[in-house]
Amino acid sequence: MRGITLLAVEHLRSSTRLLRSAKSEAKGISSFQKIVTDGINKNLLKWKWIEATKELALSGNLKVVIVGAGKEDLPIIVGGDTSPGSSERPPSPGAR
Repeated sequence: MRGITLLAVEHLRSSTRLLRSAKSEAKGISSFQKIVTDGINKNLLKWKWIEATKELALSGNLKVVIVGAGKEDLPIIVGGDTSPGSSERPPSPGAR
């Protein structure tokens, strides 16, 4: 009987450690989410949108991107190769 009691006590201690660990992790996640949420604003999102659009425009694999953010922003149409002097169209998928 004493062995069963010791096992139960050890299980309870182990469960308590896991619970404390889970609570600590949850507090850390909550703190991170608050920091991120407080740091995100309309200007930051707009800047990130501009950076992403630029990366897409400079991508060698890019064919066409049409971007529009709503009533105030006009769509932008960007072709594949943006290097200076390049007016050549990329080959079609079946061409060799």
